[in-house]
Amino acid sequence: MNPRAEKSATHFERKMKKLAIATAFGLLGAVAFGQANPISLSGYNQDCIANGTGTVAQTTTVTLDSYYDFYTQSYYGDGTGLPDSGSFLSSYDGTTNFQFANYSSNNVLLLFESGQGTDSGTLSLTTPDAYTNLQFLADGFNGGHSFNYTLNFADGSQTTGSLTANDNFDNSGPIAYYAFGRANAITNSEEYDGGPPYLFQYGVTLSQADSMKSLKSVTFTNNDTNGNGYDTVGIWAISGTVNQSVPEPAELAPFALGAIGLFARKRRK
Repeated sequence: MNPRAEKSATHFERKMKKLAIATAFGLLGAVAFGQANPISLSGYNQDCIANGTGTVAQTTTVTLDSYYDFYTQSYYGDGTGLPDSGSFLSSYDGTTNFQFANYSSNNVLLLFESGQGTDSGTLSLTTPDAYTNLQFLADGFNGGHSFNYTLNFADGSQTTGSLTANDNFDNSGPIAYYAFGRANAITNSEEYDGGPPYLFQYGVTLSQADSMKSLKSVTFTNNDTNGNGYDTVGIWAISGTVNQSVPEPAELAPFALGAIGLFARKRRK
C-alpha cells in the first residue's frame, strides 16, 4: 500500500472507531432517563387492603390507624376503592406507574411510632439494579410524619435521606391516587365522599455515583415519637427508572465484537 493510501486507511479507522463508540454510548444514554416503573419487592409486613370475601377484619391483619383500612374496587362492588389490578398511573406526574403487592398477602410496610410497634423495615428488590431515580408511594395516618430512608447498595455502601409522609386526608400533598374510600374494620362499612383518603408520591433522585451502583434494598424508619400509638407511616410501593447506561457485560459484547470485526476487516484489505 502506498503511503497516501495507508494514511487514508488509518484516518478512516479512527473515524469509524469514534463513530462506533459514539453510537454505542448514544444508544445507551438515550434511555438512561425514562419512565419510572414498578419494582418487585419483598418485605411488606401487614395486609391493610380488604379484598375478596369476608369482613374487613377477616381479610386484613391490622388497621392503618384506629380502625380503618383500604379496600379494592370489587370489595363493595360499587366502583370505589383501589384498582383490582393493583396497578395505576400516578396522577401526580402522569408518568410513574405503581403496582401494589398482592392484595391477599402482606401489601404495605406499616411503620409505627417508636415504642408502639415496628418502627423500621426493609423492602428488598427481587432483582437488584441501578436506578437514576426512585418514587415512593406512601402516606401518613393521624397526621403527617417524618420518615428516613436508606438506600442499600450491593457494594455495601449506603445513602440516607428524610421525607415527610402527608396525612392521608391532606389534599395539599403530591397526590398519586385519590377518591378511593376507606373501610371501617369495626362496622365493616364503607366510607367514601369523593375526596380523601389519598396516596402520595415522593421522588428521590440518585447522585451520579449512586445511579451507577446496583440497589439491593431500601430501609424505612418512622421518626415520630410523641403520638398516640397510631401515628403510622405506610410504604405501599416503589417505582424507579433503571439507569440503562450501566449495561451488563453481555450487553457490551455486541458493540465490542462489532467494532473489532470492523477494524479487522478494514486492515485485511
